Amino acid sequence: MNTFPWQRRNPLYGWKWFHDGWRLFRGNPALWLSLMAALFFINIFTLAVPLLGALVFFVTWPIWQAGLLLGAKKQIEDGELEIQHLFAGFKSRPAPLARLGLLTLTLTLFVFMLLLTIWHDDFTALQEIMASNASDTQVLMEAVTEKLMLPALVGTVLLLPVLMGSWFAPALVLFDGVPPGLAMLYSLRACVSNTWPFLLYGLVLLLADFLLSLALGLFVQLIAGTLGTTAAEFLAPLLTFPIVFFFMALLVGSIYGSFLDVFHKDDAAESAQME
Repeated sequence: MNTFPWQRRNPLYGWKWFHDGWRLFRGNPALWLSLMAALFFINIFTLAVPLLGALVFFVTWPIWQAGLLLGAKKQIEDGELEIQHLFAGFKSRPAPLARLGLLTLTLTLFVFMLLLTIWHDDFTALQEIMASNASDTQVLMEAVTEKLMLPALVGTVLLLPVLMGSWFAPALVLFDGVPPGLAMLYSLRACVSNTWPFLLYGLVLLLADFLLSLALGLFVQLIAGTLGTTAAEFLAPLLTFPIVFFFMALLVGSIYGSFLDVFHKDDAAESAQME
């Protein structure tokens, strides 16, 4: 099948991609939450290892993502999502997926090294303030705002192409056998070509996050009013985790849905008919 070039979609596809994620989650919410919880805590423990943990996280992240995408594909085809799909990426093109992760890490480090080089004095001054015995939180926050506002803005702009290059890249490597570097380039260009649907998708995602956060806040206040502050402080983190896992699952479905729409028009049509 000729999967290239990619398709340019109208802005309303942003809503469709959000709905794709919701439809996938709705098909098996308990298992998706379990998969996301397992992935979350595996990577938390991985990142806890100094230096090596970050390297392992970046290198293996596309592999984990590939397993989830295979799970999404399987669920859409016959509804057979399984917990083993979390590890399926380690059996399907793990080497090029790991190279993709290493490439992403290299580009990310390049951006941070560039920021550290340009704003070296500001970062040094901030580090000295943080290392001092001063306990004035307001002074520290003012220093962070003054020293890091511009580099944070520049860093966001520079990392945005890396994020866009990473959106479709694991799926392209996994399903189409595209080499990692070329996959990131295709992904970047496809994301740029679909700026408007992605903007709408981002807005819908932010709105959903706002509404769920608002509902959680109101519920915690209700708990505090009935069971006390201690109970509310205990329950708040426990209720936050499912929301985080929900959005992680939503992203998997959105990535797979947008991948089909942008790179596999025929497969996307088949998936829509199966809904």
